[in-house]
Amino acid sequence: MDKKVVIVSGGSKGLGLAITRRLLDAGFRVHTFSRSPSPDTKMLEKEQSDTGRYYWTALDTTDQEGLDKYVNRIYREEGHITGLINNAGFNLDRLLPMTGPGEIERVISVNLTSPLLLTRLVTRAMIQKGNGSIINISSVIGHRGIKGTSVYSATKAALVGFTRSLARELGPRNIRVNAMLPGYIETEMTAGMSVVKKAQVIRRTPLGRMGCAADIAGVAEFLLSPGSSFITGQTIVVDGGLTC
Repeated sequence: MDKKVVIVSGGSKGLGLAITRRLLDAGFRVHTFSRSPSPDTKMLEKEQSDTGRYYWTALDTTDQEGLDKYVNRIYREEGHITGLINNAGFNLDRLLPMTGPGEIERVISVNLTSPLLLTRLVTRAMIQKGNGSIINISSVIGHRGIKGTSVYSATKAALVGFTRSLARELGPRNIRVNAMLPGYIETEMTAGMSVVKKAQVIRRTPLGRMGCAADIAGVAEFLLSPGSSFITGQTIVVDGGLTC
């Protein structure tokens, strides 16, 4: 149980990659997956080859059978799983009347159904050991509506409800569940924002800047640490004060 074993979904880029790097620096053993590798996953495999603490797997988060085999293998090889970060997500910037049924199903599958199924598998392992910490990466968009994101917003708001109820279910087993709500973060997701839009966001943000992936990674590390042992069922907004 001295090993800190964490699963991070969607850890090949953006917030997932930043969280993965932060946890590796903190001594965690990190298992992460995404549909395909990236230059960063290959670099981390090379950097961590001597430590044996980084494991990337090609896996689609909507592959239910694949998720089952993946979690069972990790539990069998590691002996326990101490943390889970549901980070993988799919954004859709489109007005609802212009959104097709297939697109709606895709967003719900990636952003909501998959985290529920992955958490179901991981909590079974955590319950056997009597401890664990789960972090669901939601979004301020699920807290504060934004035009063109109704489907995405619905899934992210649902994650918050999931977090609160699951925290009550698993608290007696010493398993904590919290949600993080990032604001506007400098990642691939916001790369397409215009200069004007970014300037507007910065003006409305009390801290006067866009967030960076490290801002999110630091909070994730804290929520996995003993320092947060009395925090569960909470929605932690990390947006520089944008929604305060």
